[in-house]
Amino acid sequence: MRRVHRKHIKEFSRAFWFSPADAFLRSVEFGIWDNVEFAPPTLDIGCGDGSTSRLLFPNRKIDIGLDLEPKAVKEARKLELYGKTVAADASKMPFAKNSFRTVVSNSTFEHIEHDQRAICEISRVLKRGGVLHFTTTTNGLQRLLEKLTDDKKTFERFNDRVAHFHYRSLDEWRAILKKNGLEVVRYQYYFPKSAVKTWYRLFRIQTFRPYRRELWSYLRDSPYGRLVPSSVLSKALEAYLANASRSIFTQKGSWVYIKAVKK
Repeated sequence: MRRVHRKHIKEFSRAFWFSPADAFLRSVEFGIWDNVEFAPPTLDIGCGDGSTSRLLFPNRKIDIGLDLEPKAVKEARKLELYGKTVAADASKMPFAKNSFRTVVSNSTFEHIEHDQRAICEISRVLKRGGVLHFTTTTNGLQRLLEKLTDDKKTFERFNDRVAHFHYRSLDEWRAILKKNGLEVVRYQYYFPKSAVKTWYRLFRIQTFRPYRRELWSYLRDSPYGRLVPSSVLSKALEAYLANASRSIFTQKGSWVYIKAVKK
């Protein structure tokens, strides 16, 4: 049974003290990726600016990091994690067939509008016997969030804010992957109802707008943030998340990790 170690919670709390919901979710996801082997050549879809990837994939070497945002890719390029970074759409990738043995993607597919096209592309660029590892939201998370947000409009505003296009079930993913020559060989649910409640509570705090910007932005980017003792906040966050992270990997989890092999 996987578990979240206090050391990892501490690392993510320090890195994302201004964004506690992200610190919580990513520290849990480290527990997934720490047990995954990357056979080169490796492609990371949704690398962003690399700030999350450098903590999720420490002591790894990834051949290519891909993201839709050119500015983010430029920042990720500065990290030693990636051999190369590319700004491109995952549903139309600029790579030849059979280019990679491993494709990884952390909490990205829910943000890809044409996710099925992206899966088709992944199958194209994977070698036979190659492996896709990814984490994503489930329809269970959708049901919980619909209850937590109270009404349809609030839920829609939440989805607009976080750019969630999909909440697919494991069965849906099995069918989509199978259609593209990929077979699910392993999966792991994580983030049960209690964790989602904590995560959503933290999300509401960090996205609260005291004026024109969300709170996390003031803390990280504005001069006001320099007045906040980040070390104190990160330690408080660490203690809070350590308690909230108990029994985080469960069959009733609202996120899922999937491993699929190209046949």
